[in-house]
Amino acid sequence: LTVGRAIRYIMQAARGLEYAHGKGIVHRDIKPGNLLLDKTGTIKILDMGLARFDSNEGAGDHLTRENQIIGTVEYMAPEQAQDSKHVDRRSDIYSLGCTFFRLVTGAAPYVGESPFMVLLAHQSDPLPSLCDALGSAAEPLDIVFRKMIAKNPDDRYATVGEFLNELAKFEGLDSSELRVERPLTTSA
Repeated sequence: LTVGRAIRYIMQAARGLEYAHGKGIVHRDIKPGNLLLDKTGTIKILDMGLARFDSNEGAGDHLTRENQIIGTVEYMAPEQAQDSKHVDRRSDIYSLGCTFFRLVTGAAPYVGESPFMVLLAHQSDPLPSLCDALGSAAEPLDIVFRKMIAKNPDDRYATVGEFLNELAKFEGLDSSELRVERPLTTSA
């Protein structure tokens, strides 16, 4: 997608997540396949089947069992791979950042020869850069993106609202202002 279009879609998805988070719901599986673009151009968040509800936290999470991974590895926050029971809204922000990367580059931010290798890449590989795919003009947007996908949840945006305030600066971005200068290359 063009960067401008991807920003519009991610902002819509973020507003949906902000609403869910306000109701105590963490999605835990944000990815392109769980975002539906309807005929009117509106993004809908799908598949709440892995969501964790804060009101159930004390009663236990019946979906998450010992040593079980919940989510899609290409978009999963590092802490989610370690313990799906205690993820919070910052994990959804991470997944939304990975989704944004996919929308503008056509590639997942981390790759590997197996799901396990992808999980390791999320935890230990250097952060991907939008500048590598979109050129140096993407540097201000890359700063926002890299904060979304920081390895440590404490280094990410604390809330979707905080992230939306930053991304709103790019909302009117003309798609011609940022073009892919060279194909994104990823290593396994």
